[in-house]
Amino acid sequence: MTDTPKHAKNAGAQQDVGAKGPDELRRQIEETRGSLGETIEELAAKADVKARARERAAAVKDHVQGTAAQVKDKVTEQAARAKDKATAEAGHARSATAEGAARAKGKAAEGAGRAKGAVLEGKARAERYPAVVQAEEKVAGAARRVQDGTPEPVRAAASGVVRTGGRHPRTVAAAGVGVLVACLVLRRRKRASRR
Repeated sequence: MTDTPKHAKNAGAQQDVGAKGPDELRRQIEETRGSLGETIEELAAKADVKARARERAAAVKDHVQGTAAQVKDKVTEQAARAKDKATAEAGHARSATAEGAARAKGKAAEGAGRAKGAVLEGKARAERYPAVVQAEEKVAGAARRVQDGTPEPVRAAASGVVRTGGRHPRTVAAAGVGVLVACLVLRRRKRASRR
């Protein structure tokens, strides 16, 4: 496409040179028609908004497809890296879990061994000292009977005292000494009053 239409150049030439006969005039008219046709085609191409929009849309489409391909490649690459990392982390987790399971299994076996040892020791003790075992069983049975026969409010108060004693043993010891002294004083008064 040119900036200056061809018919404008020819028009200037026509003013300088006149037609020298009917054949020359026809030739100039044909040239002018041809250049006017080309100029009209150029103007029509510029004015054809639909075709220009199609060209622009095709250019944008090509650009978007190129960008989409790049983004797809990057996402695929990042997904592959993330997958590799997750696989590696899963491997670490599996090995850590296996180590933890092995430790837990070892501790369980150790605990089972201790329990078995305690049971065997208890059996051996029972065989060596049957009287001690019988006494322990009788004490445990008596404790159960006392606990069953004690009213609930007394048991609740006793368990509160035991909990407090666990937290503050000095306070409980002092209270125990106080109760003991009070019992001794009352006992002496009782004996003194009998005399």
